[in-house]
Amino acid sequence: MFEDSVPLAIDPERALDRAKSVLSATGLQIEKSGRGELSIKGPGLRSTNQNSLLAITDGRLTAGGGTLDLKADLGGLLFLQRFIRFFPPALCLFLFVVLGGTYYFAGMFAKSPHQIWTVIGVTGGQAVLWLFIGPLMSRAMSTRIKADIHRALSSLAVD
Repeated sequence: MFEDSVPLAIDPERALDRAKSVLSATGLQIEKSGRGELSIKGPGLRSTNQNSLLAITDGRLTAGGGTLDLKADLGGLLFLQRFIRFFPPALCLFLFVVLGGTYYFAGMFAKSPHQIWTVIGVTGGQAVLWLFIGPLMSRAMSTRIKADIHRALSSLAVD
């Protein structure tokens, strides 16, 4: 659950009207619009080339008491984090199986059957490298997306 709050410098209803137009133009669906609050749903983020607001899969935007508050589930961000952490090592494992099998069977007929160690070294090294790079990239992406959402929220709260 992501929560953010910014000071409101304009009328709360005006801020919510601006939010409706910005969020719907971004691709988020306004589920419920009540007095002082918006309920929003989104398709989720599938690429870092998309607008960071699409990371919101379910959220509630409230305006009142001098603040603009957002409580949201960032399901799109969670999807991308899992993808970055698990896909590259899984791809290395797949390449190990395919290339290892190919070199193993080819090595049975060759003079030097030791080529499989090259495959093990290269694919294993890549997998180990991605086990460190994946979480770093995931954390950096999370920080950037949350900062983008905060900037968008801040721009809605001022004139």
